[in-house]
Amino acid sequence: MAWGQLVNPMNIMLLIVVAASFAIVQIATAVVVLGLVTFNVVMGTAQELKARASVQALAKLQVPHARVRRAGQVKQIESTTLVPGDIVLLEAGDVVPADGRIESSATLEVQEAALTGESAPIAKDAGTLPGDEVALGDRTNLVFQNTQVTRGTATIVVTGTGSATEMGKIAGMVTATQRSKSPLQRELDGMTKVFGLIAFVAVAIIAIFGLVRGQDTTHAGAVVHFDRDRGDPDRAAHVRTGHAVVGGAAAGRAQGSGQVAERRGDPGRDHRHQ
Repeated sequence: MAWGQLVNPMNIMLLIVVAASFAIVQIATAVVVLGLVTFNVVMGTAQELKARASVQALAKLQVPHARVRRAGQVKQIESTTLVPGDIVLLEAGDVVPADGRIESSATLEVQEAALTGESAPIAKDAGTLPGDEVALGDRTNLVFQNTQVTRGTATIVVTGTGSATEMGKIAGMVTATQRSKSPLQRELDGMTKVFGLIAFVAVAIIAIFGLVRGQDTTHAGAVVHFDRDRGDPDRAAHVRTGHAVVGGAAAGRAQGSGQVAERRGDPGRDHRHQ
């Protein structure tokens, strides 16, 4: 879960900012942005853990039960412990705990909208169906897991539990589907990519114009430092003085070099100067 939060495009963009800040020795900016990324990952992971814990707690609270006849006695057990061959007793208001074949019934009607989409309750009985291939909604001598008994009573023999039920097959197809992002997440990821591309293009254009104008990294660094120090007169004065001293020394060296060359070219003039 933490890795899924970290590879979010926004966090990747912030990590690039952190690397760039360290590269240009902006330690304070790098530390602040790195702290922001850490906060995003920690909070996102914590929320995901809380959501999963809530789902698990609800699942434990909603464990269905069933009345079964075992060894000649009627017992109420958790539906998750049912096995094929168990005899289950149903009445109006019960949720069918597993797929089963009806042994006996009295005015039984079952609401199967969750499975077949049929809005009206379906009458069920223990009669034999004609033919081998019968549509799911027409299997009136069978009841299915997670459907609700709306009327009558019935005794059924469990034929399928868990993933072997019709509802379990649907759940298997749902879980096999690849998880996708919400429309809001897709929009945010797209905006992040666009802003990141604009930022990189802007940096590239600035760098190209600097190279075209013949600026080297030393000159660019001096300009940046001068602009930064303009707000402090003392520091700006030191910068200007340093540039003047360096310029004067360079001019002095150039003049001295010219005089040496001149003296080497005219020995007599050099003697007269002495």
